Amino acid sequence: MIISSWNIRGLNDPIKQMEVRSYLSKNKVEVLGLLETRVKSNNFAAISRTFRLYSIMNNYFHHYNGRIWVFWDHRKFTVLSSQIHDQLIHLELLHHISQAKIYVTFIYANNDASQRERLWDELRGIAGSVTQWIILGDFNIVREMGERIGPNPPSVSEILAFNKCLLDCTLADLNSFGYSPCWDIGSLTHIG
Repeated sequence: MIISSWNIRGLNDPIKQMEVRSYLSKNKVEVLGLLETRVKSNNFAAISRTFRLYSIMNNYFHHYNGRIWVFWDHRKFTVLSSQIHDQLIHLELLHHISQAKIYVTFIYANNDASQRERLWDELRGIAGSVTQWIILGDFNIVREMGERIGPNPPSVSEILAFNKCLLDCTLADLNSFGYSPCWDIGSLTHIG
């Protein structure tokens, strides 16, 4: 099972759409969260049609810019339930072959720390009802001060709030691979 996320930083360009299709095909990705699509809702249908083999969900109803799109191979997965918010899309998926249920949450956290507090509360709410949970995305915060690259370091209280959320949800970092110009992108998995 290959599940991935990509902070695409804009999907309006047909060349970028071709890159995503190539990435899906080349890597045999079965579930993909695209973050920061920058596609206006009136362009969603035209662009999403170019991804014919995938079912697609978005969060336009909760954020005017549809910051998160989730693709899944409908030949391999059925979505049993979903929660959609402005900073996350959470799915309960049934894998057709293994009949395993997995929970996947794609995050594109707000840059504003007070808005991220709502996200941490939403994750705590999900944590109590899931097993086999993976979270991928851009949290817009780091776990340690040394992970941040750039001139604007986060406050210690923001880092502590993020780490407390991870602890409360019994989440642990997973290794990730691929190009990552921002160190605040990661994946987490539920332990327990």
